[in-house]
Amino acid sequence: MKILFIAALAFISLSAFWPKESIKTTPLSNEKFTGATPRFTTDHRGNPVLSWVEKDGDKGHFYFAVSENGGLTFGKKIKINAPTELTVHAEGMPRVAFKADGSIWATFEIKKPTKEAPRASDLMYVASTDNGKTWSAPKAVHQDTTPGKGHSFSDMIRLPNGELGFVWLDEKMGTYEGRSVKFTQTLPNGGFSEEVVVDSNACQCCRTVLFVDANKNIHLAYRDLLADGTRDMSQAVSTDGGKTFTQPQLVYKDRWKVNACPHTGPGLTQAGNDFFVTWFSGKSENHEAGIRIVKSGEEKLFSSHLTVRAKHPQIADLNGNLAVVWDESFEKNGEFFTKIALRIIDKNGKESTSYLTADLENASYPVLLSTPNGLLLAYEWQGKGAKKTVIVSQLVGDL
Repeated sequence: MKILFIAALAFISLSAFWPKESIKTTPLSNEKFTGATPRFTTDHRGNPVLSWVEKDGDKGHFYFAVSENGGLTFGKKIKINAPTELTVHAEGMPRVAFKADGSIWATFEIKKPTKEAPRASDLMYVASTDNGKTWSAPKAVHQDTTPGKGHSFSDMIRLPNGELGFVWLDEKMGTYEGRSVKFTQTLPNGGFSEEVVVDSNACQCCRTVLFVDANKNIHLAYRDLLADGTRDMSQAVSTDGGKTFTQPQLVYKDRWKVNACPHTGPGLTQAGNDFFVTWFSGKSENHEAGIRIVKSGEEKLFSSHLTVRAKHPQIADLNGNLAVVWDESFEKNGEFFTKIALRIIDKNGKESTSYLTADLENASYPVLLSTPNGLLLAYEWQGKGAKKTVIVSQLVGDL
């Protein structure tokens, strides 16, 4: 009943924006296990694909499901033949992507610690050419597989040439405090391209993100680590299919200095001819803690939600408008809970923010995808009194 209540609440609170009665919330993970790390992508036909992990104690089982009707329903979940000791965390989550030829790739991190480097890990992949019936043996995406080295906090995307592009945080270079940012892509005849070093000194443990724009350029964003200790967002662009990238540029001079890793990376999208980046920062020289939304090239915030309780923002284009989701913690009568927020910013800059989940339930780590039927969301959800979280999808509707 609580899941049905989520759908009803979303329809009421968003009725001013979504006149269509196209609200549906669906549980996808097995309620006997702990659902975690939802992520959207699309297959080679443009269908929505949702992946997630179901945790059973210290074991993780990796799944994905495809929707062939624009997110209204999802087909049977398919298990990915990944090791059950794969790492499960939102900043370095397991991921799925489809090549243009329909082959399916899944990436995940496997811990590979040594005494000197207890957090070391490899970024691994498996692939399927028969719609997930069988999978290849796990192999590393990166060239160097020396124990004790770090390869993590990755992203993966289908490129304009039909191949897959990968970005991740790699080993430290020289005397830099941070980690390097590397990019590679699959090759038509197998294997990977030469690794491109995009930045030699980035924040050590925040997610990276890849995005392909309308002109087929490849954008890469991540939390940088500047010489003075500032941990602001940077962006680099490739106009030659990933062979080279521009010198990274700061997205916005936030000036957040913290002697720790924030463990929260950016989201990136394009609306019309403009690019938008969102992220969380703590209290900086210029702003209170909270969510920032910036239009690339502008020196001021495009929008914001400044509270330390709001985190994990993601952003998408919805018919030229912006949709931004995040999770936000609340307290009521001595009980603490987390809700999913959705902000719509229309083409004229008008904003409206609604909360999609109910008080005293817990919902976190939202992701979103624009579909012909409207905005598709997924997140980790835990009903009041429930012991485990489940992954739910929610089709909000269209503007």
